[in-house]
Amino acid sequence: MTGTLPGQMSYPVAWLEMYSSAMSLILHQTFSSVTLRAAVSTITGLMQTALTTVMVTWTPPPEATVIGYTVRYRLASGNGDDGTKTVSQGSTSTPINDLTHGETYTFSIEAIASNMLPGVSEEMTITLAPDTPEDVVTAAESSSVTVSWEAVDYANRYTVTFSMAQGTNQQGLCPTDSHTATLTVSAPSTTVSIAVGGDVGSTVTDELRAYTTYEVTVEAVSDVRGTSRPSGTRRVLTPQTSAREAPGDVRAEAESSTDISVQWSGLSNCRLVNGRITKYRVQYAACNTMTEDYALGDGEDWNSGGRVTLTGLTPSTNYSISVAAVNENGDVGLYSDPVTTMTHQYSCESADSLQSSGSTGMIVGVVIGLLGVAVGVSGLIGAAVIAKRHRYHHQCL
Repeated sequence: MTGTLPGQMSYPVAWLEMYSSAMSLILHQTFSSVTLRAAVSTITGLMQTALTTVMVTWTPPPEATVIGYTVRYRLASGNGDDGTKTVSQGSTSTPINDLTHGETYTFSIEAIASNMLPGVSEEMTITLAPDTPEDVVTAAESSSVTVSWEAVDYANRYTVTFSMAQGTNQQGLCPTDSHTATLTVSAPSTTVSIAVGGDVGSTVTDELRAYTTYEVTVEAVSDVRGTSRPSGTRRVLTPQTSAREAPGDVRAEAESSTDISVQWSGLSNCRLVNGRITKYRVQYAACNTMTEDYALGDGEDWNSGGRVTLTGLTPSTNYSISVAAVNENGDVGLYSDPVTTMTHQYSCESADSLQSSGSTGMIVGVVIGLLGVAVGVSGLIGAAVIAKRHRYHHQCL
C-alpha cells in the first residue's frame, strides 16, 4: 500500500473480489481498516546541566529501525517560537543550549524510522532553575526570629529575605517606610536565626526591627543552575524588646524633708520604642537603690510623660534619680541620665510636736516645784531633737 499520510495510525481499506463461472460474474466488495504502527520514543530525563542548558535523554522505540530523531521544545507559556534539533540514529541523549534561565520549557521526541510511521513521545517539562524551597517555617523567640525550610537538590546556598510588611513599622507606631534584611546560608544548612531589637535603621540589613511584621521568603542558589523562584511568603511578628531610648527632660524637686516630686517627658523616636509601653520605672538611691512605677493610663502611650512623688525619704539627703520605659512584657528600657536633688532639712518644729508627750511629762515635774528639773526638761528636749535628726541621717546605713 502506498500514499499513506505520515503520522496517521489507522486507514480504511477496500477489497474487490471477482469470481467467474460459466454462467455469471460475481462482484464482492469488503470494507475494513488496517492500523500502521508508529515509532514512539519515551523521554527518560530532563536535567539542567548549566545556566541555560538542558540535557534530554530518551529510550528508542521498540522494534523500530530508527534513522534519526527530532527533539522539539517550546516555552510552556506559549510565547516565542518552537525549537527543534535533529539527532542522528544511535543517539539517546543530546544537550539543548541557549535557553532562557528561569523559564519553563516543554520537550518531546519524534522518532523517524524506516519501518514505521514517525511517532512523537509524551511531553515533559523543566524549569531552568533549582527547585523552589518548600515547607518554610518561621518562629519568633525572645530576641530573634528563626526560619527553616526543606533542602533543595543541587543548591549551594540559600538567600533568606525579610521585608517589612506595609504599615507595620513598630506595629503602626512609626510612619510607613521600608526595611529589608537579607541573610545568606550555606548548604546543607536549612535553618537560620536573625537578631531582633537593636538600634535599627534603614541601613541595617542583618537585624530586624522589634514589634514589626515581616514577610519572609527563601530562594535556593546553585552555582550551575542559578537562582530558584522565591518560596511562598510567610509572615512573622517580631518580639517586643526593651526600649532603646530613655525618657527625656527628667526633673526632680524636693517638696519636703521626706518627699521629692519627679516628672519627665515620653520617648521621642518611634523606631526605638520596640514594644507597647505600659509604664515607667523611677529608680532612686541615696544609700540603697529603690524603684517606683508609674502606670500609663487610658489615652497615654510611649510618647506620654509622667509624674510621681517619692515619699518616706531621709531629710537633708541627696538622691540620684533616673527614669526608664517598661513594655507589657516587663522589659525595662534604657535609663535616663541621673538627676540629683536633696530633701529639705529636718524641721525642729516637727521634732517639738513629735516630742510633745515627753515635754508634758517634764512640765509635770515643774509643777511639783522642781525648778532644776525644768531646766533638765529643756536639755532632754534638745537631746530628743538631735537623736531624731541622727536617726534620719543614718537610717540606710
